[in-house]
Amino acid sequence: MIVAEKLLNLTERYLTYRRVKKYNHRQKQAKKHPIRDWIEAFLWAVMMVLFINQYFFQAYQIPSGSMIATLLEGDRIFVNKVIYGPELLPGLGKIASPIVPKRYDVMCFENPDYVTRGVVFSVVQRLLYMLTFSMVDIDRGAQNEERHYLLIKRVIGVEGDRVRYIDGDFYIKPQGGQWQDEEQLKQRTSYKHQLNRLVMPTQLEEQRLGTRNMLIRQRLDEIRMGYPLSFANLGSESHPTRSRTEPFGPAYDLATESYAINPQNRVNRQSYGKYYSGWYLAANQILPLGDNRDNSLDGRYFGPVKTEKVLGQAMFIYWPIPRLTVIR
Repeated sequence: MIVAEKLLNLTERYLTYRRVKKYNHRQKQAKKHPIRDWIEAFLWAVMMVLFINQYFFQAYQIPSGSMIATLLEGDRIFVNKVIYGPELLPGLGKIASPIVPKRYDVMCFENPDYVTRGVVFSVVQRLLYMLTFSMVDIDRGAQNEERHYLLIKRVIGVEGDRVRYIDGDFYIKPQGGQWQDEEQLKQRTSYKHQLNRLVMPTQLEEQRLGTRNMLIRQRLDEIRMGYPLSFANLGSESHPTRSRTEPFGPAYDLATESYAINPQNRVNRQSYGKYYSGWYLAANQILPLGDNRDNSLDGRYFGPVKTEKVLGQAMFIYWPIPRLTVIR
């Protein structure tokens, strides 16, 4: 009987406490100014949006056509930031994750060629970008062009691979395996992504002939002037849109053709050997490439990317509505 009375008293006290708490809350809300109430609700919503974008799922807008036909310019997508470990703060630090990007993952990463304007600007820019669901980006260049801090590409090469680029096609030698082209690797997986090619085989042959003619002219200049020109100084006249320092692409033509024209040159031998054996991806490195293979500024230009620079994995397109789909 005594136990029952104590339980009854405790229940009554608890219920009374709850009613008093609710009453006090209603009284406090009634005294609060409507504008203050609206501001608090707005700030709470802002904090929730930032929290979700920073640590879980971030909205991202596709800035170019480098991933056609998987992603189109202007598509708005959500990126899973949990899978590879989110940043502690925008642009600062990163939470470690046991999961690393796998071959054929479509992932979002920091642009290796991006030049920061400073920590404060970067934080403000990224906060606005997240708050507006990628609709506002204040990071503009001198000609009001977008400066892309983040890029989105597909992982083609992973740690331990050797990769080489011949006539527009990538060849991959996995650790302990044999050389295979991309199509052979795709046949062994469930991934059926489509590569978009703009340069036809005949155009590749024209580029190769242009490269050989350029090298022959330079070799004749060597002979006439009496000193050898270093392979490192060879330009990219037949490929004016590409950098001299790129690790793939036309540099392969330069290496092979230069070796064929003048195999005695030590630099030619070294370069030919490097491109013949392929580029090795060291620990914690991946090679990201665009699906629109002949119109993509990707790992062929800036080289491998460290896994710590990967921000997240592309999940699905949410806008425009007719393109609503899971990204594979």
